[in-house]
Amino acid sequence: MTVSEPVALEIVGALSGLIRTARTYSHLRHEQLGPTGITLAILKRLAAEPSRSGDIACALGVSPSAVSRAVA
Repeated sequence: MTVSEPVALEIVGALSGLIRTARTYSHLRHEQLGPTGITLAILKRLAAEPSRSGDIACALGVSPSAVSRAVA
């Protein structure tokens, strides 16, 4: 399949915007979680309300595997 130059430029522009947004979000999450990272956020969440790891991951906006690694 051949893509015209204007369409290719539009796709590249959209991907660049997506990458910038992801980097900004990552930076903001790092600021929110602080220097101790996700471990402290998990402990705070558990202190407030006992939860399953999947529920904690959803509440913190991280993957379930990130919670599992932090708990381990």
